[in-house]
Amino acid sequence: MTLAVLALTTARDAAHAVGVTNTEPLMTTQGAAEWANVHPQTIRRWVRDGLLRAYTLPTGVKRYRREDVEALLTGTGDAA
Repeated sequence: MTLAVLALTTARDAAHAVGVTNTEPLMTTQGAAEWANVHPQTIRRWVRDGLLRAYTLPTGVKRYRREDVEALLTGTGDAA
């Protein structure tokens, strides 16, 4: 098994473990911040303020769905 396949498999397993059923990989705080063109602290603040849902993996790290970040940025839907 290649490293890329192993990483994708691990990401899917982690996503499933926290209740995300789609196959799109979850984003890290840094990745979500880069995608949204904001500072990582902004992502953390949005989570703290209840504006964005974070998925906490069994390891304790947080991950985010791209569609949740997009919904917050466009005002289409309740991401949290």
